[in-house]
Amino acid sequence: MFSFIKYLFKDKFIQLFLISFLCLNSSLSATQKKCEDIFSNPYSFNKAMTKNLLLQAHQKQLFDFYKNSSFYNPNKVHEYSFKDMMKILKEYPELSKIPFREHIIHIKDVESKINYKNLEQFAISLNKSNSRVKNNLFKIKENLGWWKILLDYPKLDKESQKDKLKKQEHNLEFLEYLDTLIDKKSFENLNKPDYPTYEKSLLLYTILEKASDINLTQNRSIKRISQAMVDAIHIASFRNSNLTEVIKSKNLEILVNTLNLIQIKRDKLAKELGFKDFLDLQSLLEVEHATGLTKNQNIEDIIFSSEQLLESVNEIKDISKDSSVKILRVRPLSILEAPYRGCMGNDCSSREYFEEAFDPNFHYFTLTDEDNKSIGQVTVVLGTSKKEGKEIKTAFLDKIQNVPLNRILPIMEGIRLSLK
Repeated sequence: MFSFIKYLFKDKFIQLFLISFLCLNSSLSATQKKCEDIFSNPYSFNKAMTKNLLLQAHQKQLFDFYKNSSFYNPNKVHEYSFKDMMKILKEYPELSKIPFREHIIHIKDVESKINYKNLEQFAISLNKSNSRVKNNLFKIKENLGWWKILLDYPKLDKESQKDKLKKQEHNLEFLEYLDTLIDKKSFENLNKPDYPTYEKSLLLYTILEKASDINLTQNRSIKRISQAMVDAIHIASFRNSNLTEVIKSKNLEILVNTLNLIQIKRDKLAKELGFKDFLDLQSLLEVEHATGLTKNQNIEDIIFSSEQLLESVNEIKDISKDSSVKILRVRPLSILEAPYRGCMGNDCSSREYFEEAFDPNFHYFTLTDEDNKSIGQVTVVLGTSKKEGKEIKTAFLDKIQNVPLNRILPIMEGIRLSLK
């Protein structure tokens, strides 16, 4: 018997279960569920928390369990927030949130039709390719051999390649040639880690354009130079866009937005260089695609197929027969959850405006799925206004954070019905 109990305490979940059970105050209010109902499984506990379950100051572990298992980003808050929250609620016991009604919405799950594993491999491969191209293009003196091939610089014959002195002379001649292409300041800027990639790419493009003109006059190949010109613009468009992390999030709307932003940046750079857009640049330079992309796997096709799936979101004909439909609850956050709204909105509100959560005029709504996991937060501020001399109640939309695009209209309709 003793060994069995010892085995139980080795299981972290059972430890949490038993500790949590003992931590619960036995004198729960009438609105709270009984301990045995709540802790029959974690699902029941988390659901109870979404139904305005109250906790005591000593039950931080319980709340942390709920926060870490149910909020989109549980780290978007200070570690001491629970203690601060309980201190405020103890000092002002009258604080509460209006228990607005929940509303159920149905969203078509298009993410299940996307092969995220293939997309993730594509993104990892593309990121590696971009890093390699960036290193070769920007760090010129460290990659002289690569640049010789790029510029189709005349090679040494086989006998001369065996002679170290001749090889050194050949490298010095190549460096002198590079000096005619790239001035000292440009060299320095290309090597600066803090010099913007955007500026580096435009600078590099002009250098390569000059090299291309020289090669044409000397009847040397410009094929690799043209490829590098396309790549210079392509890699600049990925700055501040972590495509791998976006794909890991498995949020199709965010993926489409990220890829569209990359396209917009590429087109903007191409226009600054006198082209209609990035595809026009590729076409005129006779380059099929940027390094790392292929004819069958490119940004344009991924956007097109993803947008087609998103367009099918509203084509829900029969909920009972459509297994791709998600059932979501549009619900208000409780007085305990409100200070942690930033964990659902993936924003700074919990850190920067923690006490605003207790303002009786500020109310927060989120989307909660069937597993009681919550994403997004919408802030609504209640107030009054005058219409034809009469005072009327009003609700102002303050902010929408981390709500997927195809869910914005449904959540807003759910909030409207809740406030009605």
